[in-house]
Amino acid sequence: MILINGGIPRSGTVLVCAVLRALLEARGMAPEVCNPSDGWQLDALLERDGLGAERPVLIHTHHCTGTLLTRLRAGEIRLCLWNHREPRDALVSLIALHDLDFETGLAALRQYLAMRDHIVAAGLATPLAYERIVADRRGLIRALAQMLHLEIGRKEVEAIADQTDIARHRSLMPCSAQPGQPIRRIKTRFREVLEDPQTLLNDRHIQSGRAGRWRSDLPRTHHAQAAQELWPWIDALGYA
Repeated sequence: MILINGGIPRSGTVLVCAVLRALLEARGMAPEVCNPSDGWQLDALLERDGLGAERPVLIHTHHCTGTLLTRLRAGEIRLCLWNHREPRDALVSLIALHDLDFETGLAALRQYLAMRDHIVAAGLATPLAYERIVADRRGLIRALAQMLHLEIGRKEVEAIADQTDIARHRSLMPCSAQPGQPIRRIKTRFREVLEDPQTLLNDRHIQSGRAGRWRSDLPRTHHAQAAQELWPWIDALGYA
């Protein structure tokens, strides 16, 4: 079984990944969690012989590739989710994560949004809004269980909600990790990211989750340009 946990960066994909993993682990189906860092690695993973045959494979990605679309159209992937968020909020969070300048962050986000359009417009992915999943984590847990055709009771919902709350996740971030905890070092185009390989939480993962943070975090000199260049998605995704 192959599950795709995708979306634009900074849109709650790690939270969704944690819930999916908890749902499967509770049923004795601990998944192999994979986090390819680019489209090339995603394609190589999807082309691996016997992928998902022996144990579930949960792929966390921000990339939409031709190989992924082909596998989806062939019905070889059990579930594909794709998160989105108010684009300007995603922009300031992405800038803070990688120490980007405004133009670089904007260009990167536009690419991720275009990939999101491609896979969702094709009807191959279920869209999830960041604002809704963080506001109703228990509703998210029940919805994901239903998508996987799993029965779930109130006690399990509460247990997973406790396991995936902000305080719990913050304690697992590498910047607050206990000595000896395994840390994955990922060199991106912009900086070295420290990541917990089990949870996929990184050293700057938990930032402000409030809607509209761009109003205070994005310099006012960039408000008009961000609105203009991101308007197609701000409007289409219902954030206007």
